[in-house]
Amino acid sequence: MSENFQSTVTRLPSSLLTTLHLLQRIQHCQLFAENLTDSFYAVKEFCDSHDLKINADKTQLIVFRKPGKSILDDFQLILYNCTIKPQRTVKLVGVTLDQHLTFGPHIDNVTNKCQGLFGILATATPYLPKELLKLYIHSTHQITYGILIFDLLICCQNTSQET
Repeated sequence: MSENFQSTVTRLPSSLLTTLHLLQRIQHCQLFAENLTDSFYAVKEFCDSHDLKINADKTQLIVFRKPGKSILDDFQLILYNCTIKPQRTVKLVGVTLDQHLTFGPHIDNVTNKCQGLFGILATATPYLPKELLKLYIHSTHQITYGILIFDLLICCQNTSQET
């Protein structure tokens, strides 16, 4: 019976197969949205029972996915009359997460912040005691080493995803 079904499906026009695939994706997205909504209300119920408040206006949504995979353009959640659409990046406890988990935006943010701080320290260098300057140089080397190792890990992760 499954062989007959499979041979019938392979003979369908490609436009119909594309439509069927799209309908299947829509159904999966709807189930995903329903599960997220149910989870949100369960968390809200817990918070309410412990006198905690959830601010739906600050709620963020990110869908982690492989590069090249897409989600529906109109995918969204509605919680307490707040429409929540998926973002490409979200910031969570100081870490910027992107939809492909590359940590590229987080590294960019940290790099920009460090460059600003290093600029301030460079300006203040003539006025700082030698012991503090030694600590500054040592910590700078540690940060540089950490960035190089992290960059190497990201490169290895990206090449393994491509294969």
